[in-house]
Amino acid sequence: MIRQAGASTERSIARERLAGIRLAVRTGRVSFPAQIPVFAKQHRPDVQWRAVALYFVQGWSCGHLARRYGVTAGRIRQMIHKWIERATELGYLQRIPPQTSVAIPVVQNAGALTMQGGSLSLPAPVLQALLLADGKSNSAHT
Repeated sequence: MIRQAGASTERSIARERLAGIRLAVRTGRVSFPAQIPVFAKQHRPDVQWRAVALYFVQGWSCGHLARRYGVTAGRIRQMIHKWIERATELGYLQRIPPQTSVAIPVVQNAGALTMQGGSLSLPAPVLQALLLADGKSNSAHT
């Protein structure tokens, strides 16, 4: 059986503790769908997606959710874990790679940025400084 490189990484999300996954979602290290999918073949799908939304988006505890839906906190944890497993399998939850920052040089008195025809226009000195900072070009084409 051949595994894709991303698949093993994504499966590890489902193996993490709920609090760790919630922290990763809230700090932008794991993607979270804007519209929470309902997985019909899961236990109580009508409650599951709501519990997921309240847990991840609103920060409710499993105990609070258990009291709201009249089940045990363990059942809520299980329900959320099952949703995470399925959402990870289908690509709704994915790790977000850390951004690499690029240093942009500061150019004094370069003039203002302007919008022309829906695109951003930079003054020639700024363009030249950016191109030189990139290291791939020695001159700017304006």
